[in-house]
Amino acid sequence: MPVIFYFPSPSLTLQCPSCGLESVVTENERINRRVKVICGKCKKAFVIKPNVRKHYRRDVDIACKLSLKPVEDKKTRGSSKTKVVDVSESGLGVSAPLEVINHLELEEGKFVYACFSIPKGLGEILINSKCVVKSILKQTDKKSARIGLEVVDHDGSVSKKLGFFLWN
Repeated sequence: MPVIFYFPSPSLTLQCPSCGLESVVTENERINRRVKVICGKCKKAFVIKPNVRKHYRRDVDIACKLSLKPVEDKKTRGSSKTKVVDVSESGLGVSAPLEVINHLELEEGKFVYACFSIPKGLGEILINSKCVVKSILKQTDKKSARIGLEVVDHDGSVSKKLGFFLWN
């Protein structure tokens, strides 16, 4: 069952998992509960379960390193294959090859560290955050997946850094 994540906004784009037809849901038709949808083109039914975001989410393209332990070496911040693709105060969307997911044996509920740098002025801020895997959605090319990570931030320092990044 696909899970659709979105921050409340004027529209949401849905894509049929069978034929790829895209449909736009406007604010007046907002979906905020589990719904069975029938594709207008191929007539296949599928269920969507939206997850409305509590925080603003910003699209990014930042190299990232995922590991099972905190990354100590600042030179190993990221790889060209694994990227943070969106950021919020409480979570990250990461695109990663299946080989990385398989190597780390990632599954929902498992803890992982995400290490990446966010721009600040003329410099950058290193983020090395413990996260819990909330979702793993394989991409259509089947060689990569989108990983939803929730930041585990007991003292609020990572959320504060991400919050300043989001609003600047």
